Amino acid sequence: MNERRNRGETNVFVVVLIIAGLAAAAVFIAMLLKNSKYSEGAYDGNTYTNRWADIKVSLPSDYKIDHEKNTDSQTSRYFTNPAGTEIFGICTMKGDTSVDQGLDTIRNTVISGLSGTAYGYGLIADDVRDETIAGREYRCLPMQVGDENVTMFINFYACRINKNGVMLFCIAGMSGDDISRMLNYISKR
Repeated sequence: MNERRNRGETNVFVVVLIIAGLAAAAVFIAMLLKNSKYSEGAYDGNTYTNRWADIKVSLPSDYKIDHEKNTDSQTSRYFTNPAGTEIFGICTMKGDTSVDQGLDTIRNTVISGLSGTAYGYGLIADDVRDETIAGREYRCLPMQVGDENVTMFINFYACRINKNGVMLFCIAGMSGDDISRMLNYISKR
């Protein structure tokens, strides 16, 4: 009789463990599915939040929208400071584009743009490197564009969030210190 009760208690215990395991698995799968959906994020003034990318960007209140573009596959918004010496771009792109391929396209576009229209300007495009921003690995394409009077530092940061899309930042300033300071506008959500 005790053997049956022990076997029965064991069966109940196993069933409870299976149900608890299935519940935990369902929660985990729901979290994965929720996090895998592409999102262009949302703006509230100069604050951008994106749950999909798990980031928040808080820009100074005096930054103004300079350019905005929304298509089926890309959403971008570029802000500038009042002096026009700093640019902060936020872009999300749907699809499975390779981050490195995308950065190569950016580099080639800048090079061809300068060669055709900006006589006298020079370009230094360093090698792509890895950088951590808000706890996530991004690929960074650092560039410097200028002439004998002015140089602008431009860094493009790209990260494949998942198979559904890429998060991209374009940060430009008059020095490397400007870029470092502006990176602090980005935090984990």
